Amino acid sequence: MRASLQRLEERFVLPPTTEHGALWRLHRIEDAFLAAREAELGLPVEPAGSFDARWTRLRAALEIRAAIALGVPSPDAELTVPQRARELLTAWNEAWDRAAPRKGGTVWTELRRVHADIALLNRFMGFDENYVAAWPSVERFGDYLRRIEVQVFGRHHFRYRRIGRVRVGAPLDVAPLLADYRRDKRAMVATVTADLKSRIAGLLDALTRELTVPWPAALDPVDRAGRSDDSDAAYTAAAQGGSA
Repeated sequence: MRASLQRLEERFVLPPTTEHGALWRLHRIEDAFLAAREAELGLPVEPAGSFDARWTRLRAALEIRAAIALGVPSPDAELTVPQRARELLTAWNEAWDRAAPRKGGTVWTELRRVHADIALLNRFMGFDENYVAAWPSVERFGDYLRRIEVQVFGRHHFRYRRIGRVRVGAPLDVAPLLADYRRDKRAMVATVTADLKSRIAGLLDALTRELTVPWPAALDPVDRAGRSDDSDAAYTAAAQGGSA
């Protein structure tokens, strides 16, 4: 993790610091990464703005740029982020098949650039500003740093083993819902879907807290000095302070 943070800081010419922990450093890298993409797209850089708002604006600009380059309408705003990305990828595949571009040619270069935009939309479609801050574990740091390294360097430099864990939730009995389903199928499907999403989120949150622990280096040195516990409250406070 430390090596990745250092690589990215050097890439964005960010001065090294011993006064802050990894969470603060990660947010500083994210800000530099966003600022670079905003400048590339001609968007006003807002370093004090919400990361979520900046990512939303960046996605919208990338969608518009990709749609214009492919000569297709921008994806419907009513669609989800993954659906919009899939629509653009489908349009890109069709454009590539039609053009059959020669490697290294102008069309080939342009379509490759558009593909990079769509890849960014896919890679960060599930980005959440509080993903790392809410539970600053080594695993979450690694996941996010890996994604940024791919965007910045073209590949990530992580080497690690993955271990799969399976947790089965309580069964959902839909038989009592049959009458309501017959009255309003759309509403009942939406209700059951929301219930399943909530159950799955609960299972994932429980697994996260059972199998991972916050990374002490995420805290600023002044916050972790003299601490021997890894309480949620301590890390929540540190995360809030680090993201300010």
